[in-house]
Amino acid sequence: MNIIIGTLFLIAFIPYIRSIFKGKTPQKTTWIIWLCLESLTLSGMLSEGAYNGQIISAIIGDTVIVSLIFIKNGKAEWTKLDGFCLVGGALGATLWIIYHDANLGIAAGLSSVIIGTFPTFRAVWNQPEAESKLAWLIWTISCVPTLAVIPKWTFADAAQPVTFGIVNAIMMILMYLRPWVQRLTNPRTLS
Repeated sequence: MNIIIGTLFLIAFIPYIRSIFKGKTPQKTTWIIWLCLESLTLSGMLSEGAYNGQIISAIIGDTVIVSLIFIKNGKAEWTKLDGFCLVGGALGATLWIIYHDANLGIAAGLSSVIIGTFPTFRAVWNQPEAESKLAWLIWTISCVPTLAVIPKWTFADAAQPVTFGIVNAIMMILMYLRPWVQRLTNPRTLS
């Protein structure tokens, strides 16, 4: 099942990459943060004997996206929030080393992933068409079987799929539900 989930997650990168070539500009720092912190999360998961196809595919896809962003769009702009997220990941890695508890690295990495997604949430809030709806829909669909096949409900096994599920659910609300509500509440569209 992990292979199917991982393949589904990777397939979502195809429309996303196509959208980049059609002119959409992903939030550069979000993708860099995801790549770094998901790598930390996977390292912690592997240390605890946990893994799944979704996180492995995420890292592969993130690497491609980050490479494309730099080839196509040059340098990333860094904000204090971006620095905060990377420091959070480094803190998690440090705590993992000091306390010999990979769950601390996983927790810090995933917390920083959520915070690091805020620039993308903000961009989609302002412009729902700024991201590839098809890609995000496929990523969201991949969350369902990933959550269903969590082998053990330990922190190492469950934290990453739950976090991805939350991030993707928020993106679905911002991309699909928010524009629909705006159309319903806009007096000009009701006449």
